Amino acid sequence: MYAMNKQINDYLWALVAASTSAPDHNINGVADFNSTQLSACRVLAAQAKWRPEPGWYVLCDPQYYADLVNSTTMVSSDFSAGDAPVVGGVIATKRFGFMIMEDNSRASDHALVFHPDFLHLVQQTEVQVKVSDLHSLGKFGYKLSVDQVFGAKPGINSGVKHIQVYNSAW
Repeated sequence: MYAMNKQINDYLWALVAASTSAPDHNINGVADFNSTQLSACRVLAAQAKWRPEPGWYVLCDPQYYADLVNSTTMVSSDFSAGDAPVVGGVIATKRFGFMIMEDNSRASDHALVFHPDFLHLVQQTEVQVKVSDLHSLGKFGYKLSVDQVFGAKPGINSGVKHIQVYNSAW
């Protein structure tokens, strides 16, 4: 299951291609992803006219996530846990209107800021699992086969509906 999830994750990350035309949605040279950087992303998202619903999201590598958690310049309302959203079974941290989650699948110093409209994912509701015995081959044991059907495509104006933030090469 882990290998299948990793393959899907890698496929989805391969579809990330933020706009490089003005205003540039690739922010590079960011060593510390703090409240200033998050605020700059918010301004860029607002200028690109992202709809406020269903929400804006940030996927941060562990280092950038730690930078945000350790930031001392957040406003006090950012620290209330009354409306902590749960996304895919993970409680998201909410800062400056973004739902922020840690993603350990990327290299250090990478973040993806996005509106859900930037990428459309479809998949079957559950994985198909088949367990077969190896008796017909004259062996003892079982073979476990698992498959998942899915597909993804960038949405309309996808390039301006997500922002790539990184320190060095994406």
